[in-house]
Amino acid sequence: MSEIGPHTNFLFEVGKVLPQFVAKSVTRILGIRKDGGPADHRGTAVMCRMQGRQAFVTANHVLTEIEKSDDYRCAGISASPGGFQGQYLRFADIDIAVIMPDNEITVREGSVFWPGDWCDRQEPAVMAGDYMLVYGFPARLSRFSTFLPGSISEGYTHCTWVRPRHSQAQDPLWKPFAEIAGYPPIPDELLQPWQFCLNFDEPTGPLKTKEGELVTSAGILQEHAGLYVDLPSLPGKQPFGAFGLSGSPVWRFGAAEAAWSLDRWSPESARLAGIITHWNEERSYLVATRFSEIVTRMAASLNRA
Repeated sequence: MSEIGPHTNFLFEVGKVLPQFVAKSVTRILGIRKDGGPADHRGTAVMCRMQGRQAFVTANHVLTEIEKSDDYRCAGISASPGGFQGQYLRFADIDIAVIMPDNEITVREGSVFWPGDWCDRQEPAVMAGDYMLVYGFPARLSRFSTFLPGSISEGYTHCTWVRPRHSQAQDPLWKPFAEIAGYPPIPDELLQPWQFCLNFDEPTGPLKTKEGELVTSAGILQEHAGLYVDLPSLPGKQPFGAFGLSGSPVWRFGAAEAAWSLDRWSPESARLAGIITHWNEERSYLVATRFSEIVTRMAASLNRA
């Protein structure tokens, strides 16, 4: 406890700033309906630069579920309502898809592509001593609107530690953070080498708005509670749970880069660490693919082409 205690002020202060900074690089994946009806929210994607090109990175199953549905004619991206011609890279074994426009495109005002040199290329061990932020669009917080052509989705911030594997639980690097987080280790056989795991059975970090303010409204807190437990929902609301977070980016706070010093930290210290690909409802955790693995796969694929 004593090793973590001095860092709590760092986590709180960074946690007020970082969500509004990273939200600019997050967008929604939509199902464009064949019948011309309002587009449906199907998942989340991060906008970033990879190999010097604009890219939208999401979970591969988000796209395949749209493609195999009889309801949709194609997938759309909310930050680019005009659409574009692009190249698809699909990595089914790690459940990742990368969509790259053939030419530079203009996205909605306020949206930006996360710089490629801020994508994590560190070894997984660096996650042991850092705090993680997920930003995405849960289906629970998406609803149809009679005033706009489509659905309105509320961005959601989830902050937590990485849960160690059994083989890491006693490692001196992981042990102090594993103990303060208090989460049971994950059996090694449940995760692939390129995956890591985040807790998702409670609001593990301070709930904040996109602007970084603490969420205090009783009504909003009750609505967020539906992400973790099955609560009654209003007409048009989606089920409880992490549905819709597939493809959500995961950032490291960048504590290592700033040596846990607020004076040395800036939002540019944060690193894009992974992409959410799976929610284990029974065990209440989120599984993410490391972004360093995505960068490696993409580079190899483009070099072969």
